[in-house]
Amino acid sequence: MKSMGMVLAVCFCIALVGWTPCFAGKNVGAGIALSSAQVTGDTLSYRVLVSSAVKTTGVLVQFQMPLGSLEFVDWENGSFVDDPLTFGPFENEEAGRVMVAVATTNKFPMTRSSGEVGTARFVRTAPGDGEVVLAGACLSDDTHTEDWIVRSTEGQVPYSRPRDPEVPARFALRRAGPNPVMRTTLIQFDVPRPGADVKLKIYNVRGREVCTLLSDRRAPGYYSKAWDGTNTQGARVAPGVYFCRMEAGEFRDTRKLVLLK
Repeated sequence: MKSMGMVLAVCFCIALVGWTPCFAGKNVGAGIALSSAQVTGDTLSYRVLVSSAVKTTGVLVQFQMPLGSLEFVDWENGSFVDDPLTFGPFENEEAGRVMVAVATTNKFPMTRSSGEVGTARFVRTAPGDGEVVLAGACLSDDTHTEDWIVRSTEGQVPYSRPRDPEVPARFALRRAGPNPVMRTTLIQFDVPRPGADVKLKIYNVRGREVCTLLSDRRAPGYYSKAWDGTNTQGARVAPGVYFCRMEAGEFRDTRKLVLLK
């Protein structure tokens, strides 16, 4: 990782724990906005657009979605940030918030003034007309000064920390990302108690096992496991719908994955 990415990583981590520099930088006159939702079935896609930016090295955005009716699916980088290094997405399901930060790993900042940072996708989980809004947005310039173009509605503290972040409260199979899957997706899961035998398996739409990602005893903690779209023999499987199933003791849960070409 190059030095610019490291600096921005530190800046964004500082923002997560509740302090962000508020000095005026080169991007005080810039703009960040969400496009209108592009609806495809139950999926809503929002493009994050930047205008009038000056020597930008990173962008941080925070989305607010209506609780109980929309769920975050994935984030896809756009063309605004050169050689992007992505932090997140970080989710707070209880607050209905999602945050993502994208920094350039180039030695020099971006000279373009406008463009698309990326696209965030959400899926409807219940009937309704709820929309996603931009709850906070920040640009960093080449002096590492952060300008909050859209002021965070939580005083620049996007996420509350768990009381004990190393011990989950319960077993959980979380959303995979990115999903749809182009090359590799990361499947996240939680283990709350010691000595738990955890199994993660991929199945096709006919219920046939494609591969076993994990069959192991795990200590309490937060875990992730990658699936690269291959079967037990290491061969790439056909595009289509697949399912990741987690079993741990009496716990059972399944998540749908869409594999693209």
